[in-house]
Amino acid sequence: MLAVSAGTATQASPDARLNGSGPWVYVRVEDTGVGIPPDQLRHVFDRFYKADPSRHGGSSGLGLAIAAEHAALLGGRLRARNRDGGGLAIELALPVTRSLPDGDGTATPDDEPQLT
Repeated sequence: MLAVSAGTATQASPDARLNGSGPWVYVRVEDTGVGIPPDQLRHVFDRFYKADPSRHGGSSGLGLAIAAEHAALLGGRLRARNRDGGGLAIELALPVTRSLPDGDGTATPDDEPQLT
């Protein structure tokens, strides 16, 4: 979901932030581009929708729709809004349901399972 959100932020280097608040964790990806016209903003999570119809290559218009569906399946939500002063902000909110079985330690690349 984060890769899709960051990939959508194409006008400038995206900035990602993580914030926990009570039973929710929030991840926000922001850019400093031109944003999306307000009348089109509500459609960014629709399948096959592209805010800029001149963009033909590299995108099917499914990424944000799939990311929003995944967020909903996890009990969360994905929202988009134009930033004051320009740019787009996409926020992922996910519920914190319980601690991990082995504690809430930090995962490192060495912890990832190896493909065989």
